[in-house]
Amino acid sequence: MGNRREMRMKVPQKLSVRVAALILVIAVVLVMAPRPGGRAYALEIKARAAVLMDYESGRIIFSQNPDVQLPPASVTKLMTMLLIAESIDSGRAKWDDLIRTSKNAAGMGGSQVYLREGEEMTLAEMTKAIAMVSANDASTAVAEYLYGSVELFIQKMNQRAQELGLKNTNFQNEHGLPDPKHYSSAHDLALIARELIRHPKILEWTSTWISYLRDGEFFLRNTNDLIQSYRGADGLKTGHTEEAGYCLCATAEVEGLRFISVIMGAETNQVRVDESTKLLNYGFRNFARAAVASQGEKLGTI
Repeated sequence: MGNRREMRMKVPQKLSVRVAALILVIAVVLVMAPRPGGRAYALEIKARAAVLMDYESGRIIFSQNPDVQLPPASVTKLMTMLLIAESIDSGRAKWDDLIRTSKNAAGMGGSQVYLREGEEMTLAEMTKAIAMVSANDASTAVAEYLYGSVELFIQKMNQRAQELGLKNTNFQNEHGLPDPKHYSSAHDLALIARELIRHPKILEWTSTWISYLRDGEFFLRNTNDLIQSYRGADGLKTGHTEEAGYCLCATAEVEGLRFISVIMGAETNQVRVDESTKLLNYGFRNFARAAVASQGEKLGTI
């Protein structure tokens, strides 16, 4: 035993350099982690489909029938607004562009701001009408203005859906009125919402509770009750038809953490608000943004 030689492993110099390099963190890394003291619990959502997504990472926190193809009703307008915002970014249009209402747009049914044939509003005003009160007539007028026809606008909607990797979405119109070939899924809608949130101008309107058009003569009240009742809520889009039920894609940001929730096929407006609240609460109560390491921080020595 006393003659036993002590064994020592010699680390090659090049390897030491490589290992040392690995322990120096190059950039700040933030991840979503379970909140200390948070209590995970089973969720039961009263809707045909539901999703809760972390905005920053795109990670799905909760899902219920996330990929089932369902009628999205006016939540369709997430894509309509995304194309508007991207048209501004590309220079295709400007917010102060005047749009003249066509006979086709003026004749749209459902939720609307009662545009008259020949009436002019700016692109900003029409987008506000879409964002706040889900105006079908404004959606059609904007689609015609941006791409020359509704048909070409819908082609662009579906092209953009493919670019975003949406696997269970097909658009037949720009407003969300019923069509058997017009569908999306809770997961796909969350992905569109995640892209739309990158455009803060849209969030200005989706987070506005009360506003006006026509020089203060036409009253607008946001259809999304959640922005009044939930801390940090600033969007995004409601939808309702008999076929679709009550739908809501919502988002809220609290202390730098943002979640996106989607409810499809709830029985009433109150149910979609309650279930969206339940989803967002689940996210904020159980998860937090945590720094894994900071730039230049030395994690250890070898």
